[in-house]
Amino acid sequence: MNKNIINQFKVENFRNIQPALINFSEKINVIIGNNGNGKTNLLEAIHYLFRGKSFRKKNTFPQMLSSDCVKSEIIFNASFQKDKKDQYLSGVQNYKNGNFFLNNKKSPRCKLPMVFISPHDAFLFFNDSSFRKDKVHFLFSSLSKDYKESLSLYTKTLKQKNSLLKGTIKADLKLLEIYNQDLARLTCFLTKKKQEIISTVNPYLKNVFGKIFSESFNLKIQLKTNFNQLTENEIFKIFNKNTQKELILKTTINGQHKDDYVFYLDDFLAQEYASLGQLKMSYFSVLFAFIEVFYCKINESPIVLIDDVSGELDHIRLKQLLAFLGSINSQVFLTSANTELFLNNKEVKILKVSDGMFL
Repeated sequence: MNKNIINQFKVENFRNIQPALINFSEKINVIIGNNGNGKTNLLEAIHYLFRGKSFRKKNTFPQMLSSDCVKSEIIFNASFQKDKKDQYLSGVQNYKNGNFFLNNKKSPRCKLPMVFISPHDAFLFFNDSSFRKDKVHFLFSSLSKDYKESLSLYTKTLKQKNSLLKGTIKADLKLLEIYNQDLARLTCFLTKKKQEIISTVNPYLKNVFGKIFSESFNLKIQLKTNFNQLTENEIFKIFNKNTQKELILKTTINGQHKDDYVFYLDDFLAQEYASLGQLKMSYFSVLFAFIEVFYCKINESPIVLIDDVSGELDHIRLKQLLAFLGSINSQVFLTSANTELFLNNKEVKILKVSDGMFL
């Protein structure tokens, strides 16, 4: 198993983080500090360097730029291990683009697999279908390149069809039929791929839930779709049948983009019957089940970023989570405002932050 490890990290002009070289443990790094001192900012800077974007919704470059900077650019330096090789990455990011150097040679941004987890997202995951689908699509895309490419093509084709439906001139029915054929083919493939990934992940869900929380609930995910076991031609006929209605509504009313995902705890719908604590536990279990499948399928460990977990889990469950994190083959970064929870724990390295300065 190839374990990705960030050994050292330095960033300048990123939010309130002061420029200093920070050394990390290859296991669990706990970032301690009061609210507003820079804990989450460090996670965001790491994510931005190695993924090319922030995990914060609708975040822009000016928002990440320090208010005290002289020049409008963010400077990164990091040493890390990938494919069991020590590497060095440096770069400068400005409004328009970034220039990066890998081992002192000009290079595209070096990306590492990375998963960001916020316990606060558990409520959104189970109550906001748009948020839930975006998160599941990200996880599915991480596991399957074919899924990611087909989903991207589907989204592009759907946008083109909707532009045609919204046009001020009479729509070209032949072109709409071509779009429907492409969307039917992609819907058929994506539906089968979703079911395939779900059948792979479900056996891990119960196991992970039990490992982290010592509770024997049978957690499972189910695809909610109108296209299960339909052929491409059957889906195409459904799409064509809806053409007149779509011309009136000026939008596509059917397709795999309307699919959703439901979660069950012991055959009870989690969204309706589970407690808030069980929903949080289920959300963690879903993400870590995908991480375990990722290990097996990709043979490469993602870096795990967890924000403010101690405020969302009780002491016992937090202790169980730390034990679980210590058992997986990933480097972990975790933020907390509570130092006492991590004292005398030999599995973690504590990094204290005050006003953007890491001690």
